[in-house]
Order: sequence, then C-alpha cells, then structure tokens
Amino acid sequence: MAAGWFTWTCLLLAGSAVTEDVVYMNQRGFQIPIRVQPERQHEVKELILYTSSNQGGNWGIYGRADPVKSKVFDFWAPKDGIYYFSVATIDARTGKQDPENIYQAPVQMKVCVDTKPPVVQINKLERIGDEIVVAWEASDERAEWTSFVLAWRPADNPGGQWTPLPVTQPFERGNHRFRVNVPGDVHVRATLKDLAGNEGADEKVAPGTTNRFDPALARTRSDELPPPAPVSSMPPPIPATATSMPPPSAPMTSVQQPPATHSPMHSPMPAQSPGYEHTPISSSSSNASLYSPPAPSRGPLPPVQIVNSRQTKLSFEVARFGPSGLGSVDVYVTKDEGATWEKSPDDPVMTLPVSPEINSQTPVRGSVTVNLPEEGKIYGFYLVVKSRAGLGKPPPMPGTAPHVRLECDTTKPEATLFMPKPDELNGSRLVLLWKATDRNLAQNPITLEYTTNPATGPWEFIGGPELPNTGSYTWDVPQKIPPKVYLKLTVRDTAGNVAVAVTGEPVLIDLTVPEVGGVQVIGR
Repeated sequence: MAAGWFTWTCLLLAGSAVTEDVVYMNQRGFQIPIRVQPERQHEVKELILYTSSNQGGNWGIYGRADPVKSKVFDFWAPKDGIYYFSVATIDARTGKQDPENIYQAPVQMKVCVDTKPPVVQINKLERIGDEIVVAWEASDERAEWTSFVLAWRPADNPGGQWTPLPVTQPFERGNHRFRVNVPGDVHVRATLKDLAGNEGADEKVAPGTTNRFDPALARTRSDELPPPAPVSSMPPPIPATATSMPPPSAPMTSVQQPPATHSPMHSPMPAQSPGYEHTPISSSSSNASLYSPPAPSRGPLPPVQIVNSRQTKLSFEVARFGPSGLGSVDVYVTKDEGATWEKSPDDPVMTLPVSPEINSQTPVRGSVTVNLPEEGKIYGFYLVVKSRAGLGKPPPMPGTAPHVRLECDTTKPEATLFMPKPDELNGSRLVLLWKATDRNLAQNPITLEYTTNPATGPWEFIGGPELPNTGSYTWDVPQKIPPKVYLKLTVRDTAGNVAVAVTGEPVLIDLTVPEVGGVQVIGR
C-alpha cells in the first residue's frame, strides 16, 4: 500500500534525461522530491529511503523523512554508476514497515550517475585549396549520437556563429570534406553529448591559404584541382571598383562574381593582381541563400519538468572555483527553447557556500529560486555562477540549450465520479465510471477507494493505488464488503496537483439478483 501514499515527482536538476526506466544525471548530488497524499499523512509515521549501488543485490537505508515536514530526499552518489531507489513507509498506528521486505518490492526509481564527458578527437584536419578534409573519432558508453555536431567558423570571427556540416557517416568514426569561402584560418569543432547531458568536444585549426602560386603545391595537388576552362570561354575579370557597386541605400539584386582564372600551372590568381580586388558577396544579394550560414546549432533539450508553484528552487553543483570563492548567480530565461535569451529581471534568491575549501575534492552545492510568471508556458533557465572576483562563464548565446525547462501548472485536474452499474457479463462485478481531465495528467493518475466512514476511514484501494485513465474499472467486489460504502476518485497530474471526488451518500452494494419460484394461484 506504500506506493499509493507518496509520489515520486521529478529530479530538480539540469541535465537529466529519461530513457526507458532509467534517469540519467551528470551530477553526483541531486534531490528526489516526494509528496504524501494529504489525506494519508496521519497514517504515515516516517518515510525511509532505501538505495542499492549494485542493481538490487544489496539494499541499505540512506535517509529518513517526515511525511509532513520533509519535501525531498537529498542524495549524494560517491561515484558514477547506476543506483536503485525505493521508499518504504512506517505505519503510524502499528509501526510496521510497508513493504516489509525491500528485496521483494519493485524498484521505484533507477538513476544512472554519469559525470564523464564523451571522448571526441579530430585525428586529421587538412586544407587543400578551398576545401577542408576532417577525420574524427568519438566514443562514450552512453552516447546520444543524434547530438553529434561537426561545425566550422572563420578564425577572424571568434564570436561568430558555428556553421554545422551535414555529416552522414557513422558518428563513432568518420570523415568529411567541405568547401569554405574564406582565405584565412578556419576552426573546426566536433561535439558529442551523452544521455546524461555531458558534452565532449575537440577543436582544431585548418591553416588558411594565401592564394599565391606555389610550384610544390601545384605538383602535389594538380590532380585534385578542376581542369582549366578553355581560354576562349573565359571572360575578362570585372574590377570591383567603388563605381561598379550600388550605393549602400540601394538593395543589391544581383552581383556577378569574377570568374576564377588560373596560371598555366593551374595556380589561383594572386590576391593582389592588378585590376582585381576580392569583394565578398553581400547577404542581400540574390545568391545570398547559397552562402548564408544556417541557424545556430542547438543540442538536445532537457525534458520539461512540471511544477505546481510560480516559484521553484533549482539546485546546482560547482566543481571548480578559485580562491575568492563564489559570489553570485545570474539567471537567464528563454521562452522560445533557446532561440533568444534575456537576463531575469528578478533578483534571484540564492544560497552559496560562504567560504568553500579551495583544495576540497568534493564539489559544492548551491540553489537559486526562479520565477514562472505564466501558467502553462514553458520556460528555459540557464545559470551562470560568478566568483567574488566577478568572473563567470559568458551568457548563453542564441541557440544555446537551457540547463532546465519548467512549466508551471497550479490547476487541479477535473474529477467526476458517476454512479456504478452492474457488470452485464458477470454478476459479482461492479463497473465504476468516472471522468478525469487535465493537460498534464500523470501516467497512471487514477486512484479508486471505498470506505464505510468518509470522515475517519480507513479507505481501501480498489484495483491498486495507481490506475490508468480509462474512464471505467470493472471491480471484483469482495464477498464481505459492507452493503453500503462511500466511493472516492483521486486524480493526479505530473505537477502534484490532486483532485478528489467522493460520493455524497453511501452507494448500496447489492449484486444479488432475486430468483422467483413457486408461483401458484391463491384465489380468483
């Protein structure tokens, strides 16, 4: 019965992802929020958190919580690995534990703690004229291969956007060849995330080309250059002088590129050749779509976590800091999944260690309270922790994935309980009917119960503590059930909001069908 008394909600940390029945975390410390049904709190004396670090081989008590005062279990993993969690309740009246044997009870949560980033390495980076050839290797036990990104940007624009490349090879090992339209150095970066949100990356620089004649390069690379066009088909180059360009205020509708010319050795024309000046294509030209960089690449988004408060506390971890200690936390908010960011106008309520030990190997923990002004709207949050010297990571750029995504839901579900009816196929069964609606219903949001006294209980489950929202349930009525009982419907959503519907009058439970016999005439 313990599983119906409390609810595992969500992990209040960035970087969590859910795959099948395992929650992946990239931090050693996290909180596991719990909520005991208010109408059951008087029945529960204590909650006990059991953990196992060898997948159920051995269990031990990690912590205890008061069902009324405590809201979370704080957990710290000593090392990476898979941890099992189960919660038992202590009955306030009898003092018995439910379940009695934790080894025979179902595992209630599985968490994989993984703090190691994937290994990504660029093994080869070579420039051949205006083409770049790159080869890489990547590996991780829990890699999220859909997050692999290979991208480039000019070295003379360090704050510019990365241009992702269309990689189709297997991500563990591959190579790619692409063209660039810049003569200078080019940075190439490969990144990969794992299921826990850790990111591994490698970045190297491909040297630029001076576009000058090099006999050695002509001999070694002549087979890789396109054949020269016939001289008769080559129009004279068009000088890009100031008079040939439209004024700045006029829209540029067409730009004719100077055709490439080659020496007899197929070497590109010197960049400073008389009568020729390199002019980049304006983004307003008709050919701009061929060269405009695509939208910024964004990593996988964390799952949306539903909370039932306009203010929510986020826990975070700082593994590295300097002698000045930690001074402040900047909170950045996005309403469009990271396309745009703005700094939170609210003064965040935060907790940071007063004087952390610099040489400590244990990361320090802090928290910050964030606001969700509108219900039903998804907010993304990105945290920047600064030292007392004022140093911190840069703000998130457009396209940066948030650390955590939250949606506020304070609206209780709608719960309507209808009068039951007999099962036409089985006379010992009763069909219970209800209607439950909510935009964030839990996976199994329904609880059906009965009692003879709704004020004092006890309430007994009908069909288990968590049922799917099918709208009906066929109940095998116990033989010794009282003839009149009250029925209760409880509906839960993922934010922890609860709606309850109870019959106003006791329902008559009588499935016995009268049988008629001995009919005879007794008079006229």
